[in-house]
Amino acid sequence: MSSKKLDVLLSLAGGKSQRATAAEVGVSRGTVSRWAREPRFVEELAGMRRLLAEGAPAEVLLSAADAIGGRLSAPMASDGPVVVSVPAGASARQRRRLMARGVAEALERGERGE
Repeated sequence: MSSKKLDVLLSLAGGKSQRATAAEVGVSRGTVSRWAREPRFVEELAGMRRLLAEGAPAEVLLSAADAIGGRLSAPMASDGPVVVSVPAGASARQRRRLMARGVAEALERGERGE
């Protein structure tokens, strides 16, 4: 992962808006928006937000940032779109669950190199 991508992740985890983050890091708002939709980025951002909410010590946060940088820079076999079948009439909750499961399965396939 580029240092800018990690900077964006850390800024968003700290509660800044996408617009403020883009200006701070020196990338376009569209770039921040695109990165913020990447499944790996979303997962890592959620993890960093959890650590911040728990009040993790600085050493833990720095270690997590290093690990995140490594994981996000690792190639993924299928960085393409995730296709999820949602039955007609599914509730919003069912749609969210199916989409989350589809993304999780795609991430697992990518980690296995499929």
